[in-house]
Amino acid sequence: MVAGVQTRYIEAWSSGLDVGIRPGRTAGRLTSVLAPRHRWHMPFPEYLQPRLAVLGVRPGDVEERFVRGAGPGGQKINKSSSTVSLRHLPTGIEVRCQRERSQARNRELAWTELCERLEQRKRSAAAGAREIRERERRRTRQKSRAQKARMVESKRRRADTKGNRNRAAWD
Repeated sequence: MVAGVQTRYIEAWSSGLDVGIRPGRTAGRLTSVLAPRHRWHMPFPEYLQPRLAVLGVRPGDVEERFVRGAGPGGQKINKSSSTVSLRHLPTGIEVRCQRERSQARNRELAWTELCERLEQRKRSAAAGAREIRERERRRTRQKSRAQKARMVESKRRRADTKGNRNRAAWD
């Protein structure tokens, strides 16, 4: 553990969701250094709470870090911790957002993107289950009369072909 490095976790409070700070580990050069006096209150976006509830995401399931940015943008990007990194622990989905200069706006965008990825994962799982059910239904359904007639005709022709092989060998 690196001295002075803090990781933010979303914690559930009786009045809603809030941000708390706990000591954490670094992942490369990502984490920000926040002194205890910087523990400001950043309210959780209210419009995302219903989406998270529908997805079954608990606040303790998501690790939220505010890290220094990278790439173009100069001193503002390199010195401020406006980049938000979220990781959903049960699924391992990671989202990193530094589109805006504001940490609060990046936080909203990151949570929105995390919700979208979790919803996409849920949709693809449902589509996969639906595809399996449909495949099984098609495999076990009754054949139509026309299909049965074609199948019987094909078997008859194949039997004639094989029967002719034996006759030619004995003649």
